[in-house]
Amino acid sequence: MILWGQVHHARGYFLDTVYVNEKKPAVRLQKEVLAGLLQAKNLSGISDFSGWYFIVEGRFQENVKGAPYMALDNAQKIAFLPPQNSTSDQQGGPWKSHA
Repeated sequence: MILWGQVHHARGYFLDTVYVNEKKPAVRLQKEVLAGLLQAKNLSGISDFSGWYFIVEGRFQENVKGAPYMALDNAQKIAFLPPQNSTSDQQGGPWKSHA
């Protein structure tokens, strides 16, 4: 399945498309994937992804509260587009997947 949207809130290892209590899709990043993405995008922490747009390929799971999420174990399956006022993803165009 494909999920796309804007990161509304990013914390821990989750990129949320809305507030957590709204039970909308989120993306869960493995520790190694997050570290690679932060380095490739020249960001200091996961919260820096707030406001970014993304598209990801994966399969949905449900958390304990019944909210859907995609567990991402391969950074090649996600691409980002920074907010219009951001310059942190200029290398290779805005939809370039990470290194």
